[in-house]
Amino acid sequence: MEHKDIRIQFKIENRRYEAVGFLNEGEGPVSGSEMLKRTAGENGGVIGADDGDFLSWRRDQFPQELQKYILISNWENPGGPRWVSYFDYNIKDGWYYFFGHLDFTPFGNNVLVLRRCA
Repeated sequence: MEHKDIRIQFKIENRRYEAVGFLNEGEGPVSGSEMLKRTAGENGGVIGADDGDFLSWRRDQFPQELQKYILISNWENPGGPRWVSYFDYNIKDGWYYFFGHLDFTPFGNNVLVLRRCA
């Protein structure tokens, strides 16, 4: 399966989400802008602040199959519009979230974008 064909759907409480890939076959990491552009076509694109906040309080409910990925949310940091939140899994501490800059990080096959399903 190609990275761009990854679509992991999950439900937390009454909300449905999907974590999706964005890389073409054989492609290396892409810029943050390109990643968001490629995943904008369905379900309104990457989740925003409301869903980011909702999920940040329910990280322990993420499906186990997502643990090998960094999950991108467009929940912007007050540091500026090019900063987004990430959810990442650490076997010792579980899920946590942090902020990163779209222009300084290449986004590769260990990254998926979170979208809310309609």
